[in-house]
Amino acid sequence: MGEVETERVWPHLLLALLTTGVLIGVPWLALLGVGESIHLFGGEPTEWEKGRGWLLTAFWVGVGGSAAGLVLAVRLRRSGFAGFFTTSLVVVLLVWLGSRPSAPGPAFDPAGPGVCQEHSGGDSTCPGG
Repeated sequence: MGEVETERVWPHLLLALLTTGVLIGVPWLALLGVGESIHLFGGEPTEWEKGRGWLLTAFWVGVGGSAAGLVLAVRLRRSGFAGFFTTSLVVVLLVWLGSRPSAPGPAFDPAGPGVCQEHSGGDSTCPGG
């Protein structure tokens, strides 16, 4: 009897895992980032609490997962998956470019104004001389 050639299963399993990661993981991480950015009460949040860490993780999972999935889909000759990963890579990059601020805001000076200001109820001399 002739032997039946079987194709390896692990590349297809990896492709399914990458697809699931891009379809579910990236939006979930992005929603975590947005949720962490919203603070109603409490003190000043740290950088990670502002959601930057989650959003950066979502970006890298989206780019890395899409790029790896695209390479694997091309190698396995799965044109539908290749189209999906190409589209998701373009969408992640466009969202990232569109969400970046166009110009930095003005710098905050914690020392206050650099000029002497007169206050009510006191004399008109500047502190320090």
